[in-house]
Amino acid sequence: LLTQTNSFYARACYIDTFEAKGAAEFVLHKLNTTAGAIMYYEDNDLAKVKADEFSQYYMEVTGADHITTAELPADIEDLSEIFFALHSYGIEAIYLPEKAESARRLFAAAEELGYEFSWIGTSEWKGIDAEGVYYTVDFDPDKILTARTQRFLHEYAQVHGPGSSPSENVALGFDAYLIAINGISRAGDPSDGALIASSITSIKDLAGATGTITMDSNGDPAVSRVMSRSQ
Repeated sequence: LLTQTNSFYARACYIDTFEAKGAAEFVLHKLNTTAGAIMYYEDNDLAKVKADEFSQYYMEVTGADHITTAELPADIEDLSEIFFALHSYGIEAIYLPEKAESARRLFAAAEELGYEFSWIGTSEWKGIDAEGVYYTVDFDPDKILTARTQRFLHEYAQVHGPGSSPSENVALGFDAYLIAINGISRAGDPSDGALIASSITSIKDLAGATGTITMDSNGDPAVSRVMSRSQ
């Protein structure tokens, strides 16, 4: 809502719904499975928004009229019937747009019951102490997405020392700077705020540290999405 309510606001990080679509793409095109499902707690409004976006893209691509979804009561303790049903349906991958603490409980419950799934989550899982789960990140220094990513990493190491690695916030700050400078340059008049704002929303295929950036009419970026796997 931040960028939708003010035409002078723009961002470098992607929005939640874009993140969810990226997770669906990952399940379908990287894990190469259509045996996907969604799980979230029914009292988590943000998780429902992400689940709806995931579901919409999933159904558009697969042609299915629904996706298996487990909406969990907040006070649920016995998950045996839920996981048995998912296993019976042949589910291989579960999108779980929950915080890391909730996710760990569900991983443990599935493992205790003897069920194995590929778990896909959100950027809130960064640093999660669970093996082999996938989650979205804004930036991964081990993945070179554009020529500017390579240069950004090189210049960062020149300043901070060999082997140093920038955080995703540093990379996003760099891309925010690129977006602003590109918008000012395209506008041609650094004193015309409205023109600069309009120029920013018309940016397409800008090579950044976090990937190739195209801005939408709200000032939100469509940028290369990266999935990371916990070890």
